[in-house]
Amino acid sequence: MAQFSSGELDVEALNVLLRYFPNHGRPQTLKPLGNYNGFSGARLWRCKTEEREICLRAWDDAISEYRLCQIHSLMHKAASLSYVPEVIGSASRTGGQWWDVTTWLPGEADFLERPYPARLGAACTALARLHQVWSGVWADLGPCPAVERRLEAVAEWREILRAGWEPPFRLRMRDADPIATIALRGWRLLSSRLDETSVALAPWGARLFKLQACLCDVRCAHVLFTGDVVTGIVDYGAVKQDHVAVDLARLLGDCAREDRALWEAGFDAYCGVRPLMLEEQALVRVLDRTGVVLGVANWLKWLYRDGRVFENRAEVAQRLSALVERMEAW
Repeated sequence: MAQFSSGELDVEALNVLLRYFPNHGRPQTLKPLGNYNGFSGARLWRCKTEEREICLRAWDDAISEYRLCQIHSLMHKAASLSYVPEVIGSASRTGGQWWDVTTWLPGEADFLERPYPARLGAACTALARLHQVWSGVWADLGPCPAVERRLEAVAEWREILRAGWEPPFRLRMRDADPIATIALRGWRLLSSRLDETSVALAPWGARLFKLQACLCDVRCAHVLFTGDVVTGIVDYGAVKQDHVAVDLARLLGDCAREDRALWEAGFDAYCGVRPLMLEEQALVRVLDRTGVVLGVANWLKWLYRDGRVFENRAEVAQRLSALVERMEAW
């Protein structure tokens, strides 16, 4: 992200709207949302113009023009789905930073406040329809990339542990870090769970699956509801070629967690639109469970080894706590 103070970035956002998107009505309000409970480094603003509400996004510096065009192309292809934001346009800025504007979709990401089977079914139905629209994009036959990424992550962690690294929990606890206690619980489970993860993934590495474009980061926070109706699936920054099981695993794991009835409701709804073979259904379960373990591992690495700084540490604590609690429940 370009180096602006919070106030300077808000002014820059207004300038971008006025300069690059003058045909959508003069901005009447511009509400900064920060990273909106995300961790990519992007910044969002909710803007009301004379014509409609829009979302302005300043992408992280890592985004390239080619990558942003890929994301926009997929969103354009899904334009028939009312819960996919419409891309209004994009504009480059000094230093290579990219901005885009999409429609602001109604609804709230409130599934965890009302975790009913019918609502999860609606979310999985919406996901299945999106997968149908994208079925011909990046279509191929090959090993599941999500499995390959997990196997690489396990190998990396084995090297880290072999070198004797441990997180500096004592130092962080003296600083009253709200994350440290949760992270310590995860660390105590990690070694044995990594072995289980490696065993669980091993049979899947060489299997061939139908691959296509997938979201690869669809969570409760990315699904908007108005009542029990899905009115938005947001955040397309992680899209890549994969197997659809990776999206279903992420969504069901984040929403249903260990609730078997919710899992079944989600599976039934998804398969009612886009049937999955038994092998693919088994892959969803494997990707969910191994994803939880490696999710904990990633947070420990980012926080205590890489030294990454996150704006909303309370959100980090909440996300990590949910993963650790699932590991503890097994």
